Amino acid sequence: WIDTRTRAFFIEFVLYNPNVNMYSSVMIVFEYSSPGTLTTSFQIYTTPLSHYSTSKEITSLVFEIVFFLLTIFVSYIEIKKIRLVGLKTYFKRFWNKLSMLMLILCYTSMAIFIERFRMITHIIRQYRSDGKDSYINFSLAILWDCILFYILAFLTVITMIKLLNL
Repeated sequence: WIDTRTRAFFIEFVLYNPNVNMYSSVMIVFEYSSPGTLTTSFQIYTTPLSHYSTSKEITSLVFEIVFFLLTIFVSYIEIKKIRLVGLKTYFKRFWNKLSMLMLILCYTSMAIFIERFRMITHIIRQYRSDGKDSYINFSLAILWDCILFYILAFLTVITMIKLLNL
């Protein structure tokens, strides 16, 4: 139903490659401008949404648990430092501010990881129950995946800078 009043139309679909356990969400947009020209744009996100089904992914689970435990341990150390020197004195040093930023990013990534896992579990359950009769929107899960990727990248940069201090 494309007529003279149509401004844009979207084509969205999700592909799954079982060989590499990757999902690709594709959105293609066709947009009519005022002079009547057709502008196209697209977004393609490819990510492994289902986790912990192979031995390689179980190893990933072990590293995620170690990450959670190390975050709690480093939090304990930083809290002890704050109690020892005081809050104002603690935040006067650049490296302490960087440590606190690192901890904030760690806890943020843990929260986003949990929300992403919850969202993916819900989507996969919905896909299995509804079957192929309806469209399941993977956009929100892929958004959480992208946010987690960027936060972990920033956390890696902060950790490397902190490593220079050692």
